[in-house]
Amino acid sequence: TELLLQERVPRHAPTVQPRPLDEIRVVAPAPATPLRRYRSPHTTFPHAQFLSNGNYVTIVTNAVNIAAELSGAPVEVILTGGMLRKNSFSLVGPIAEETLRRLNADILFLGVDGFDVHYGLSTPNLLEAKVNRVMVEVSKRTVAVCDSSKFGRRSLSLIIPPTALQEVVTDRGIPKSDLRALKKIGVEVTLV
Repeated sequence: TELLLQERVPRHAPTVQPRPLDEIRVVAPAPATPLRRYRSPHTTFPHAQFLSNGNYVTIVTNAVNIAAELSGAPVEVILTGGMLRKNSFSLVGPIAEETLRRLNADILFLGVDGFDVHYGLSTPNLLEAKVNRVMVEVSKRTVAVCDSSKFGRRSLSLIIPPTALQEVVTDRGIPKSDLRALKKIGVEVTLV
């Protein structure tokens, strides 16, 4: 699941202690078999605590199903537009890319089909890979979210090399050699 998160403080908000992040923006492209822990509508993305702690959040996504799941949540949801990929419910193509280029994000949660620690993160669809690359470009921080079955796999189209990541969230089944390789290149790994 890829998400663009933005925190907004409304004009009428009461004066409170300053938050460590004044704005949080998360990009959310279509899911590529995210960790089961993140599948329910209330935990679509790892940092779902932003929904309940009084922060004002905007999610930008190319995933129609994620937008539908979040429609009842206290967040603003922006769909990128684009051509619909019927098998994944994701929006791709030049319209999605242009929309994303006009935005910026603090955090990108990127789901992938393949994660080879030497090659990079990949997906079987060329248009999806291109949209995902634009999401990485407009985000300050990129977090890959995938279960351990994705490691050691390569799909058709490269999204980014592992050195472009700041963090990986995965389960404890990640191969130890992949865990060591990620830590060696400075990628933070969170095991859930």
